[in-house]
Amino acid sequence: MQGVLQEPLGQDPTGVGTYRASGGELEAAQRIHVGYEGGTGNFEVVGSSAVISCKGYNQNSNSVLSLCLTNGLSPIAVGSWPANLDGALNVNVQGPIYPEPSSVVTVMTYSAYSGAFNATNLAPANLLLGVRVNYNAKNLTLDQWQYPPRGTFLMVR
Repeated sequence: MQGVLQEPLGQDPTGVGTYRASGGELEAAQRIHVGYEGGTGNFEVVGSSAVISCKGYNQNSNSVLSLCLTNGLSPIAVGSWPANLDGALNVNVQGPIYPEPSSVVTVMTYSAYSGAFNATNLAPANLLLGVRVNYNAKNLTLDQWQYPPRGTFLMVR
């Protein structure tokens, strides 16, 4: 995907829309509105090959930011503009390289933020047990990745 984005997702209360960035460059001429005016939106960021920049980020309570980590993740560069967060955050780890438990993955950079996601959904549920969402002064990051134990267990009596 390459070009300039000018339309909000879910532009009216009955509007529904999805953006999917999985490569190329996505430059929003203004703010990215995910679920504008009460509509429902889904913004998907897949892997680390997309370059995403915008002049502000707004996500309402009906909407979702979906992250698919295939070999890392491209952060959403909001730059010197604010990010207004609400709705859900979906985190899907697909490999082949999974974040180490101590890895820090940057999701978004911004000048300031308000709000927080009201839900964090993890997938696949049998592989990814937990992750911490950090609302930092200048960026949103994920860390403290939790996975089930791997290997062989031997019980001795």
